[in-house]
Amino acid sequence: MKKKIKWDTLFKDMDNDIELVNPGSMSAADRFDFINGVYLDYQHFLSQGIEKGITARYKMVLVELIKTYGH
Repeated sequence: MKKKIKWDTLFKDMDNDIELVNPGSMSAADRFDFINGVYLDYQHFLSQGIEKGITARYKMVLVELIKTYGH
């Protein structure tokens, strides 16, 4: 898949030790499961009142994933 997300922009202030997955290299089913997993984590963090900075980051990632790979 040729669509790409600019991960460096999303995670510019994070540790360099983070390893990122490339959803563009996944099958459609795997990509769906990945995005759904990120969404479920986001929903859980919201319901638990986790730090707003973390939930905001998840929301930003979800928006980019859906804009790039959603139909």
